[in-house]
Amino acid sequence: MWAIRILSGPQAGQIVPLKPGKNIVGRGPSCEVKIASTGVSKEHAQIFITEDKAIVSDLNSRNGTLINGVRIQNQRIQPGDKLVLHEIVADIIAVPAGATLIPFGRAAGAPAMGHPQVHPQGYPQTWPQGGAAPRIDDPQGMPMPGFDPMAVADDGAAPTARIGLVKTVESYFENVAMPGLYSIAQMFEFRWVLGGIVAVYIFLVTAVAVIPTVAMIKISVEEESRRRAITISRNLAARNAAAIKQKNEMAVDVSDAGKEDGVAAAIVINAKDGSIIAPSNLRGSFSEKTFVIKARKTNGELVQKLDSSTIGSSTPIMAYDSETSSQSPAAYAVIIYDMSDIATKDGRIFGLFLQILGIAGALGLLLFVFVIRMIEHPLTQLNAQLDDALREGRDELRTSYKFPRLEQLASNISSALARIGGAAGNEPQVVVDRESEAANLVGMVGSAAVAINGLDDRIIMSNGGFDRLVGGGVDLRGRGINDIPDSTLQLNLREMLPVLRAQPAHPAVAQVPFGGEQHEIRAQAIIAGDGSPAYYLVTIRRLDEEAG
Repeated sequence: MWAIRILSGPQAGQIVPLKPGKNIVGRGPSCEVKIASTGVSKEHAQIFITEDKAIVSDLNSRNGTLINGVRIQNQRIQPGDKLVLHEIVADIIAVPAGATLIPFGRAAGAPAMGHPQVHPQGYPQTWPQGGAAPRIDDPQGMPMPGFDPMAVADDGAAPTARIGLVKTVESYFENVAMPGLYSIAQMFEFRWVLGGIVAVYIFLVTAVAVIPTVAMIKISVEEESRRRAITISRNLAARNAAAIKQKNEMAVDVSDAGKEDGVAAAIVINAKDGSIIAPSNLRGSFSEKTFVIKARKTNGELVQKLDSSTIGSSTPIMAYDSETSSQSPAAYAVIIYDMSDIATKDGRIFGLFLQILGIAGALGLLLFVFVIRMIEHPLTQLNAQLDDALREGRDELRTSYKFPRLEQLASNISSALARIGGAAGNEPQVVVDRESEAANLVGMVGSAAVAINGLDDRIIMSNGGFDRLVGGGVDLRGRGINDIPDSTLQLNLREMLPVLRAQPAHPAVAQVPFGGEQHEIRAQAIIAGDGSPAYYLVTIRRLDEEAG
C-alpha cells in the first residue's frame, strides 16, 4: 500500500492513501489527491500505483512537477523522494501490508472512530474522536508509540496545520534545493562539486563587494569636483573683481579659468541684465542655462550638480551700488565643470573587479584546500582502520573527531564487522535494534520516562507522561537534551549522563521540582555488547508517589 504525505502548505501533515492504478493530483474537485493551492493546476500530475512501484507523470501543468529538485515528465518515485508541485512539497511512503490498529483509550471490541492516517514511518493508524493518540501494533505484534502528524489539540480535534515563513523556507531548502545539489554531487566527483560551490561563492562575493566600492568612489569624485569647481569660480571672481568695480568690462578675462582641467565653460555675467561680459566672443549675448538664471537669484555662492557628469559653480563679484548705497553683486563668475575626466571609467571598474576577484580567488583556493582536507582526512583514517580490521579480524573502529555522524558510522561499521565475524564462525547472532528496544521500553513505563542515545545524547523516545510533565508541546524525538523545554531538567541530565558513562552499572539519582512538587529523576544506562552505554532510560516520579 502506498500513500502521499504533504509536507508544506496549508495541508502540511495530511496523509492520503493511494489506490492501485491512476491517482490524479491537483486542485480540481474530481482529483483523488486534492491540493489547496492556486499554484497547482486543476489536474497537475498523475501517480500510477502498482504493487511494487509508483510512477509520477506531469499532466502538462502550468508550473511543472519536480522530483528531488529536478523537473520531470514521467519518472518512477521511491519512498522518501521529495515531490514538488509549485510551492507544495510532498513525499511518497510505503505502508506494510497487514498492519493492525489498537487506539489508546478504546475498550476492547469498541469500534474505531475518526479519520485514518498513516504513521510517518509507514504504519497506518486511526485517531479516535475526542480520544488520545493511538498505539500501533505491527504485523509481528510489536507495539509502537502513536504519532499524530496533525498535532491533535486538547479537545481531540485536529486543527488546521499552520506553517510560517521560516518553516516554508526551511522545507524548500531541505526538500527542493538540497536534493538538487545532492544529485549534482552524484554526477561529478565530490571535490569538484565543492570547488564549484566555493568558486560561485567567490564570484558572488566579489560582485557584491565591487558595487558599494564603485558607489563610494563616485561619491568621492562628486565631492572632489564640487570643491574644485567652487575653487576655480572663486579664483575667477578674485582675478576680475578690480575690473568689475571699475566698470571696465573690456578688462574682464576668463582664459586662465578655461584652461583648468575639467572646466567645460567659464563665463562672467552681468548681475543686472544677465548679459555675458566675458569671454569676449560671447560678450553681449545671454545664457539660457537654468543654472545661470538660478545663480543670478542667489546673493551668495552656489554649487549644484547639473547632471550625472557636470557640476555648476557660481561666485558673486561684489561692488558698491550707489543706488542702494551698499555692496551688492555686480557680476557672477560661473564655472561649468565636467567630472568625467576624474570619474571612474568602465575599464577601471572592470580592473577593480578583477583585482578583488584575484585576491578572493587566492583566499578561496586556500579555504577549499583546508575544507576538502578536513572532509577527507577522517574518512581516510576510518577507511584505513577498516582495512586493518578486515585484515586482522578485529571488529572495532573508532574516530577521534567530534563529529556525531562520523562516530555513528564508525559504530555501525563495528557492529557490521561483529556480525560478519559471528556468521563466519557459525555462531548464532542475535541482532537487536536498540533504538526500537528503547522506544518500546519507554512505552511500557507507567511514569514519565525518556530514552536517550548513549552515543550522541540524542532523545530516542519520550512517553506521554514525560511530555505532559515537561510541557512545551515539542516533539523531542531526534533532538538533543538541550532542546528539552525545562532548563532545570536539562542541567540535571547534563550532570547525570557523564556519571552514567563512567559507571554504567550504577543508576544516577537526582531531585527536581515540577509544578511546586519535588520529583525524583532516576537514570540507568543500558549496556551495549562492547560494554559502553547503548542508551539511557530516565524516569521521573513524584517523591510521595515513590514512597507509596
